[in-house]
Amino acid sequence: SAFAASALGDLAQATVEWLGVRPAPAAACQPGMVHRVEACFAFGGRFLDAFLEGDVGALLRGPFGGVASFANKHETVFDLHGAFDCGAVQLTKRFHGCDLLERGKANLLFYPPWPLERGGVTGRGRVLVCANFHWLADLLHWDGGLFHVDDNAKLLCNFVGSALAARGSAA
Repeated sequence: SAFAASALGDLAQATVEWLGVRPAPAAACQPGMVHRVEACFAFGGRFLDAFLEGDVGALLRGPFGGVASFANKHETVFDLHGAFDCGAVQLTKRFHGCDLLERGKANLLFYPPWPLERGGVTGRGRVLVCANFHWLADLLHWDGGLFHVDDNAKLLCNFVGSALAARGSAA
């Protein structure tokens, strides 16, 4: 899922509200940045570093390589309104010098599989939420995409690979 909060307004909200995320309409898009990937989640009102095992480990230390950074441009941050209650793992902690956790905001979230009967929203699936798709585009498209930069390709390949592997083992 992705949304350009400043361009889509309420349409973007309908896309992600089930994940406890709210776009910031009319937010200014920020220049390009390479973010340090630091997975964390909320538990008992505190933020804890996520264990790099299981589904989070498969995403960040999967078969396509370790993911230590995430590059994107023209991003906006989005508000977290219950995202952690829905099982979100925040993948970056800082955005242009601001502490995202302290401000209740994010620019990249991962929702690992979490059964609906236990309060999850993904069931057996998984979701990656980002502000836009510039990080997925190649150099010749969409304002010179960033798929080739840093660990972006590894992030997507680990995400898709772990989802496919889980489908194969669920049969």
